[in-house]
Amino acid sequence: GLALSDFGNVCLPSQGFGEIRMTSPVFAGDTVRAESTILERKSEPDGTGTLVHVLMRGYTQNDAKFIEFDRTYISAPTGAWKKEIARRTAGAPKLDPQRRFVPQINGPYLEDFAVGDIYDHGFGRTMTRDESIWFSLLHHNANRHYVDESFATAEGAPGVLIDDTFVLSTVTGIGVRHTTQIALANLGWKNVQFHTPVFSGDTLFSETEVLNVRASNSRPGQGIVSVRTTGRNQRGEVVVSFDRAFLTRSRQGGQQ
Repeated sequence: GLALSDFGNVCLPSQGFGEIRMTSPVFAGDTVRAESTILERKSEPDGTGTLVHVLMRGYTQNDAKFIEFDRTYISAPTGAWKKEIARRTAGAPKLDPQRRFVPQINGPYLEDFAVGDIYDHGFGRTMTRDESIWFSLLHHNANRHYVDESFATAEGAPGVLIDDTFVLSTVTGIGVRHTTQIALANLGWKNVQFHTPVFSGDTLFSETEVLNVRASNSRPGQGIVSVRTTGRNQRGEVVVSFDRAFLTRSRQGGQQ
């Protein structure tokens, strides 16, 4: 995966691996890096692209080589992925068109919100190093504090910092059951402030205060709710706070 941006981000599915040699064990907490050497390039006779044969090696933070292998793949020309996707889609299993999922809608409706109400959302969510690293990589956040534990600890942190946007989405998500479970749209966040940093092993809790409730002027049967949400860790320290507005159904509007 570390080499994909240099060698594999436009390739068709891998043609295969040669012998994979594990030369040293890797333990939880190790940080790995990769380097590659191109062994061979040649054009495919059918014009589908260029065959690339690469020797790859992986090292830990102590420069100990733990793996070495050769890999062959096709560097794809423009349009090759589109054709490959079409081929796979055509051969994919077909779902029964009669099967339908009908979501259960059980509130809260617009009428259930009252200014000044405070909801303790009741359950916590423990944040872990691995999922924060995955989250950071999924949205291309390459800040080393989020993905490199050896770097973070050398900087004086107890471990990798949990991605701030992961904290924001988690604290928001914890409150969905009591706020936006049947909402039609999030209208925005504002006054987002990160207070105490979150590290692996911290557990987040969330509470929400209703700031404003009003019927929509342009959408009969719907209304807008404004809330302020506060996220805390297991020690009671505030980690994030923000205001949020969302469009939701009124009970009279039902499922419009």
